[in-house]
Amino acid sequence: MYGNDGVNDALASYSVNQSTGLLQDLNSRYGFNSFYVDGPPYTVLASNQYVYGAFTDGDYDNLDGYLRQSDGALLAINITRPAPAVFVAPGGMLNFAAADASNHLSLIVNCATGGTDQVATYGVDVETGNLWTNSSCTTMPSSAVGNTQSTAMAYSGKILAVGGTKGVQLFNFSGTTEATTRTSPLLAGVNINRVIWDPSNHLYAISQASNKLYVLNVTSSGVTEAPESPLTIASPREIIVQPK
Repeated sequence: MYGNDGVNDALASYSVNQSTGLLQDLNSRYGFNSFYVDGPPYTVLASNQYVYGAFTDGDYDNLDGYLRQSDGALLAINITRPAPAVFVAPGGMLNFAAADASNHLSLIVNCATGGTDQVATYGVDVETGNLWTNSSCTTMPSSAVGNTQSTAMAYSGKILAVGGTKGVQLFNFSGTTEATTRTSPLLAGVNINRVIWDPSNHLYAISQASNKLYVLNVTSSGVTEAPESPLTIASPREIIVQPK
């Protein structure tokens, strides 16, 4: 769980009582010294072994890894995280990790200062938590939705949604090869702050600027907006979908 006490950001671990829903603090937390956390900061690997996230300003050196212990508490670990080929450091950034269904990660990469956001593909060594990549700044697909503000991987692990200042865009994700562009920008011109999927390939997106919740139906033949979409919500901040 990510939280903020008004001054500092932190990642904390809790167990859930399945009967009551109550949380128990596992006394495992990592503070981030008043750094700005850009979006939902973490993702859990499909195997439930590791947690990854860029917990500060998205700088390359701040992509961290954590091992889930037997009780669920997190333990910070040292990981290798190679940058895509032709990446420029300092200046380049990695951010917005999202795990697929088979122990791979997507990461939003800005290969150099002032560059365009791109989608990188990473594999995970499940023995160590180390990351590896064959992605290159010259071959990764570019986002067309401005500055990325949120990403979400479909339950299938095959579709990545990227929400940004100019809408939301979908990418095909395989985990072993470069991602490919699936759609042009959807909800073009709408500032999308958070995106999240349900298990039935519905994509939910909130826009804080317009006080709207958008619902998209994603199928193999295309994307349509649900009849009730968008819904007006006063000052939306976050969104979570509880699967049935």
